[in-house]
Amino acid sequence: TVTDPPVGATILTWHTGRMFASGQATNPDTIYVSNRLNFARGQWNNTTRSFRVGGGDGDNIVAQVSMQSFMLAVLKQNSVWLLYTDPRAEPADFSATQATEGVSYGVGCVGKKAWCVYGNDLMFMAQDGVRSLQRMEAATGQFNLSAPISRAVQPYIDRINPAYASGIVATKYLEFALFAIPLDNSTVN
Repeated sequence: TVTDPPVGATILTWHTGRMFASGQATNPDTIYVSNRLNFARGQWNNTTRSFRVGGGDGDNIVAQVSMQSFMLAVLKQNSVWLLYTDPRAEPADFSATQATEGVSYGVGCVGKKAWCVYGNDLMFMAQDGVRSLQRMEAATGQFNLSAPISRAVQPYIDRINPAYASGIVATKYLEFALFAIPLDNSTVN
């Protein structure tokens, strides 16, 4: 029903005391939001607690990442978006009031596990290499997207099998951000 979790959602993120769900085949650019502190049956409203990221551009959501200061990063195939989701300000209708801010257009994330949080940065594999979504030092609440920071290993980035790039996996370990990638004709990382 309209108050049940969205059927077919493949991306779930616990953020600001709510579950954010997306990744449906039928609505690939839509995020659904649960009630506060409860995401069971009957705790959703797919009419007033859902919104499209990017104004209905049709670009598929690939990943969602909870960041500091109530920010939710939404990585799409060809763009990056930020949402400010203050849990103290409950909108009556998310679709009418949820503001999304585009950070980049033409650059997105290749897969739903191709990212990791490293300190205050979000590092992800884009089509042209590893990029970082960084909080700007001098501007509160402002973020910028770096140029590819993987230039030193660009010969390896150029060898990624694009047909299987969606399976790339990233993780942070100690002071490293590690990316497992499929090279050349490999179908696995």
